[in-house]
Amino acid sequence: MGLASIIISAATKEIAGFTVIGYLTEKAADIGTGKIWTELKKKIGDRPDSFECRLYGAIEKSVGEYLCKGTTEDVSAAICEYIFDAWCREGYLTPKRISNILHGYSSYAKQNDILAWYRTFQDQIIKDDILYPMFMMNNIQLSGELQREQDKKIDQVLALLQTVMKENKEAQQEKPEYISDPPTDIDSFYVDRTILENELWTTIVLSGKSVLLYGIGGIGKTETAKSFLKKIYSMSCDVTGVYQIAWVTYINGKLKDSLIEAFHDTKGYTDR
Repeated sequence: MGLASIIISAATKEIAGFTVIGYLTEKAADIGTGKIWTELKKKIGDRPDSFECRLYGAIEKSVGEYLCKGTTEDVSAAICEYIFDAWCREGYLTPKRISNILHGYSSYAKQNDILAWYRTFQDQIIKDDILYPMFMMNNIQLSGELQREQDKKIDQVLALLQTVMKENKEAQQEKPEYISDPPTDIDSFYVDRTILENELWTTIVLSGKSVLLYGIGGIGKTETAKSFLKKIYSMSCDVTGVYQIAWVTYINGKLKDSLIEAFHDTKGYTDR
C-alpha cells in the first residue's frame, strides 16, 4: 500500500461512526462556505493526536500566515476546507490544484504566490513527526514543480540581465576584481546545484546577507562556491553590487596566516 493510500485510509477510518471522507462527500455542496471547517474541528478536535486533527492544524496555521491580517475567518476557513478536501480525497497536492484554490482569494493574500503558502505549510508539517514523512513522500511532485517554477523565474531574470549587459556593453561598469588569487578551476566531476546556487544568489546578491556552507567532506561545498563565484564574476558590478572578491584557502590550521597569504597586498609579510 502506498503512502497516498495510507493517508486516504487514515482519513476514511471510522471514528465512532464518523468518517472524514464520508462527511466531506455528504457536505460537498457546502465546501468553500467556511461552515464545514468549523463543524469538522468540533468533530475531530477531541482527538488531538489523530491524523486529521494534525493535518487541519497545519493547514489552518499556514493559511493564516498566507492571508493578510484582518481577513475574515470565513475566507480563511473556506480555503482550509478546499485544501483539506483535496488532500483527504486524493492523498496528495499539486501546484495546479493549490493554485486553483488560492487564485480566487488572491486579493486577501500577502503576496500572490503559492510558494509563500507552501513554505509556511511545509514549516508546520516538519514540526510533526507523523505528518512529515507522509508529506515528503506524497508531495515530492508539489515540491519539485514549485521549485522548478521558482528556478525558471530566476533563470529568466538572469537571462534578461545577461541580454541587457550584452546590448549595453559601453554602459557597463567594470567586473569584480579579485584581490586574492582566484580559486582553481571547477572540478570536472562537479554536478550543478542549480537550486542551491539560486538560493545563494537570492541570499547574497538580492538580500545582501552572508551564507555559511557546511556539511561532510566531499559533498561539493567548495565546488559550489566556485561555481557561484564564477557567475558573480561574469556579471558587472552594477548588476550584482559586488566589486571585490577574495578567495582564502585555509592553510596550516591558522586563520591569520591564511588571510595574510591570500591577499595580494599582504602576501609574503613576515611580521604577522
